[in-house]
Amino acid sequence: MSRIWLYESGSADVVLTSVGRAEHILFRRPWRRIRLVGFFVFHRYGNAERDAPISIFPFLLDKIDERLDDEEHTSISVIHEGEWGRGVYHGGYVAWENVEGYGEPRHMRNVTRERVLALMEMAATGALSSLEAEQLEGGY
Repeated sequence: MSRIWLYESGSADVVLTSVGRAEHILFRRPWRRIRLVGFFVFHRYGNAERDAPISIFPFLLDKIDERLDDEEHTSISVIHEGEWGRGVYHGGYVAWENVEGYGEPRHMRNVTRERVLALMEMAATGALSSLEAEQLEGGY
C-alpha cells in the first residue's frame, strides 16, 4: 500500500512517499506530520482501489489499449482525495477535472506513455499545483 504523508515546516510543504522501496530522506526539524493524503484508482472495468500501489499504473495503461471496440469501458482514473483527478484514455488523451463539478475541465492530447505515468503519479501523490501548471486545453 502506498502511503503519502504531507509534512509541514515553517516555510514550505514537503511530500514524502513510500511506494514499496526504502527511501532515506534527511531534513531539518521542526517538522510536523499533518495528514495522510489518499487517492482512488478506477480500473477500466469499474473496479476501484484506495491507495493502490503506484506500480500498478503501467498495468492499468496496458488495459486501455486492449479491446478498442469496447465503447463503454474506455478509461482509467486516478482521483486525489481532494476530488481532482486524471482520466486517461487510449491514444494519450488525458483529462483533468474535479469530479464534484468544481472548476473547468481541461485536457491534453497525444501524451506519451511515460508522461501519462508521471501525471498519474502526480495526481496520486497530491502534487496538484504541479498538475495545474501543465499545458492544458480547456474543456474535454
